[in-house]
Amino acid sequence: MVREAGYEGVELSWSAIERAFADVEDLTGKVRSLVDAHGLVLSGLVIADMDAVCQEELPGVSATVSQQMEAAKRLGVSTVIMGGGDRQQQSLELLVDGLRILLAAGDELELDVALCNRERSQIEQIEDLRSLVYTLRAPRLRVVNDAGSFHIASVNPCDVIREFVARMSVVRIADGRGRRLVRLGQGEINVPAILDELQYRGYQGWVTVGPNVPVGDDAASYVAESIRYLRDHIA
Repeated sequence: MVREAGYEGVELSWSAIERAFADVEDLTGKVRSLVDAHGLVLSGLVIADMDAVCQEELPGVSATVSQQMEAAKRLGVSTVIMGGGDRQQQSLELLVDGLRILLAAGDELELDVALCNRERSQIEQIEDLRSLVYTLRAPRLRVVNDAGSFHIASVNPCDVIREFVARMSVVRIADGRGRRLVRLGQGEINVPAILDELQYRGYQGWVTVGPNVPVGDDAASYVAESIRYLRDHIA
């Protein structure tokens, strides 16, 4: 479906892979063969969040995430994508401690670690990204600009592009009315302005659609129409 629609790459989730191939022993081999068979590139792998809420949880969460980073390396991706914990339960200091551990693992594996914004998480506002980037100052620390989630959090995705374009590895394009996801061009997000800003700033990373499909919509139709929309609005 993705390749037939004209996409060059696909972003996968490790948890979704585990659910889809629960009875397969060599998960990375299975996924790699499927991706290669369809002529796609793996743009990134979404792994578990660094969501420890106390120091006692940190070793276990770090071990789980590190194992998934090793799987990402076997898959041949260059970037793992992850979020933070609940902003009402997790302290920024604890998230920083966890990210230091994972960034060290990323250095060993030669993997970039991209922080993904999500509503009500410790990475929700542009100030959250700013604090983490300037506190950690790590070359392999990257940023995901999830336009749909930023819209819900009342953050302009273009502001994120202007400040973090040099660190952005993925821009997720979506449209919405309030909290409801809709097809591109039918909502409140100024998608053409996002695309214009990316071009103006010389962005070189991935532009992806999703990760979700509007409720009740046909997935194949949605992804096909989305890429047509993007191509129509990219000079």
